[in-house]
Amino acid sequence: MARIRNRVFFFTDIVLLILASYASYVLRLERLNLLAYWPGFFLFTAISVVAIPAIFLYTGIYARYWRYASAEELLLLTGGVTSGALFSGGVSFILLWAGQSPIMLPRSVPFIFLFLALAVTAGPRFAVRLAARPMSAALRPAENPSHVSGRVLVIGAGDAGAMIVREVRNNPRLHLDIVGF
Repeated sequence: MARIRNRVFFFTDIVLLILASYASYVLRLERLNLLAYWPGFFLFTAISVVAIPAIFLYTGIYARYWRYASAEELLLLTGGVTSGALFSGGVSFILLWAGQSPIMLPRSVPFIFLFLALAVTAGPRFAVRLAARPMSAALRPAENPSHVSGRVLVIGAGDAGAMIVREVRNNPRLHLDIVGF
């Protein structure tokens, strides 16, 4: 099991997933008071708030360094949210159908929830990514050769080489200048 490195994201996800579930119902029903839909809301929300963080934990999303997030993390996050939303909707419908329950859950809510949940889980993570970028750019010395203490030629243009270039660009205290691959 992956370690939870980002506990703040874990708790933020729980709160924002509850809000996304409520917003899904509000968008679908076009009213703030859910009336007869409250029991279905509580069932779907409870399953979602357990399933999505569990999937994130299993796939290692909580163990990522979001300051260095890239397209790979976005795909992982999208897959986790999609799996969680489909699982939550499927289990909710099965429980309601098997129990012959009068609880109402509109069929479109899980699909609306999918997009809202993706937004509320990706938003804070990529805000951290974007917030880290200007700070490192502000610390970067001006394009002045006197600040550069070393010129670097990166051998290997694969993932590791790209990571090295990203680290050198985001860490101005290294005083390095990438001259080529």
